[in-house]
Amino acid sequence: MSSDSTISIAAGHVGLVLLGDGDSGSSFYLEIPVVAINANSLDPARYLLFVAWCVLGAEGMLSLEHGGEALGPEVNIQEECIYYYVREPEEGVLC
Repeated sequence: MSSDSTISIAAGHVGLVLLGDGDSGSSFYLEIPVVAINANSLDPARYLLFVAWCVLGAEGMLSLEHGGEALGPEVNIQEECIYYYVREPEEGVLC
């Protein structure tokens, strides 16, 4: 876990925050090399969605900030940028 304000992404990588608490600032995230993303997929945003789904087992969307507006699946992934995986609310779950 790391604080969102202290996340530093290395050159040639993107950050994918899988779990984060906007109040406390702590996060669980992956730092993924852009070379690996491009080698495994023609659609980098969909690749990030797939990786997040594999780790968490829940569908969601990408955002540029915790609890922010959803990005479309065709968004261009930028190096050294942090993307947040926002899980879709589960039906019947109140919390």
